[in-house]
Amino acid sequence: MILCNCFLKAKRLIIQGHPDDIDNAEDENTAGYPFETYGYTCRSLQSMYADLFLSYKIERAVYPGFESDTVFSLNSISSTVVPLDECAVEIEEAKLHYLREKKGGSMKKSGMISLAREEVQTKIRERLASNYIFNMAFIPEHQAMKFNTVLNFMAEKAGKLVKLTVSLEYRPLERRLRLITMF
Repeated sequence: MILCNCFLKAKRLIIQGHPDDIDNAEDENTAGYPFETYGYTCRSLQSMYADLFLSYKIERAVYPGFESDTVFSLNSISSTVVPLDECAVEIEEAKLHYLREKKGGSMKKSGMISLAREEVQTKIRERLASNYIFNMAFIPEHQAMKFNTVLNFMAEKAGKLVKLTVSLEYRPLERRLRLITMF
């Protein structure tokens, strides 16, 4: 469910984690590979930061028993956490009209171009647990909490997988997720 990495390579720089009890001002080649022999410079930082900010997270479904990842993510933008499967998806009619007019290609490929608003809401809600959430943010000027997720749809005519990025406003007190955009 995760892809563990040993280090990151950025041009001639190797970045890796080191034990948390070592100061970040120190650099340690914890992997033990002879990077310097091949002209690389090794830098390291405490693993709690390297693992949190420099690790890749595989797109995957949210399996029963592993919902804590989503809970921690939602808690980063809200002190009130309501599981996403307990929230209704809300799409304003004007937003759906905009998406059909301006994002018609994505809507058509996903098979949602001609669906009623309630059907689009249902399709989004059904797929929310099929991937992780990311890009959590609080937008002060709108007093809004939002996150993104990637939703997969099978294109009926092409028989290919269509991935759409969806941005949703998180309204835990109302148990609602308001669609911001989809592309």
